[in-house]
Amino acid sequence: MDTCYQLLIVDTTAHTLLVVDGLTNAIIAEVALPSAEAITAIYPACDGVKVFLPAAGNGGNGSVHILNLSNYSLYRLPVAISHPEYFALKETTAYFADPAGNLYTLNTATLAVTAWKTNVDNLACVGLAATQENILSLWEDSSNGLLSVMDTAGEIVHEYRLPGVPTALAVDASGLAYVSLVGKDNQLGLAVIGKEAEDLQQAALKLTCPLCQGPLSGYPIDLALNDNTIYLITEEGSLTIIDKTAMQATKHTTLGQSLDAITLLPNDRQALGLSVMKGNLAMVDLAAGRITALTATSHYLGPVAVIAQHQRK
Repeated sequence: MDTCYQLLIVDTTAHTLLVVDGLTNAIIAEVALPSAEAITAIYPACDGVKVFLPAAGNGGNGSVHILNLSNYSLYRLPVAISHPEYFALKETTAYFADPAGNLYTLNTATLAVTAWKTNVDNLACVGLAATQENILSLWEDSSNGLLSVMDTAGEIVHEYRLPGVPTALAVDASGLAYVSLVGKDNQLGLAVIGKEAEDLQQAALKLTCPLCQGPLSGYPIDLALNDNTIYLITEEGSLTIIDKTAMQATKHTTLGQSLDAITLLPNDRQALGLSVMKGNLAMVDLAAGRITALTATSHYLGPVAVIAQHQRK
């Protein structure tokens, strides 16, 4: 029994959002995007009907567009915001960071925009995520990192120093945060941070090869999670698969092409890899650790998202 799903793919060159049936690869809809703006993320709302598309315009300006999945209509929220470099959504409140690392909130119901946190320490924001209780922001500070956990009022609950340069952030359903790191000598690392008081000390791992036990190297660029596994890709084109329970790498393989992002498909057997500059999507067989298919296009591609729907026998 396969789960029906839709792929949302931004074609930056054509200024189009493609809606694709994930099982048949048929194009369901082509939605025109504003030509003067660049979509920075695709963020499905929890209601299963709306998808938020933050966008960057000229001169540091930004906007938020909403796609209605019932009829594939797109409308823009009538409010001006700063360039949304990173974006997260919690119920009706959107949280976003501009390129300078300043944090803002947008109430999507009232359209009130609030300057939430000013980046007085001049750190580089490299990630933003929302959990059921908190907002997480990830920062690079020279050769180290910082994960800041805030409540919805903007008060800092915890801060964690990370032993390496942080590159990507993902949060699982239980509230655990996973941060990919690059350490000295380009060593791959992973930090796992709990949400309970007894988990205040993060577990920082230096990833090793499951075959030779030597250190793994590379620059991690994205990671994805399911219930049991972490998938980490590097800009050099490698895929590392990590068991979440044992917190050990179980597979490390070279994909043959660098990818910028990885998105798991609902069957948990495959993932979709995005290469922005090459302008293609790669179907990755996770068990085999290899690319099985590539799209052929000369267009620049933007963010990709998977919308699971229901199961088909």
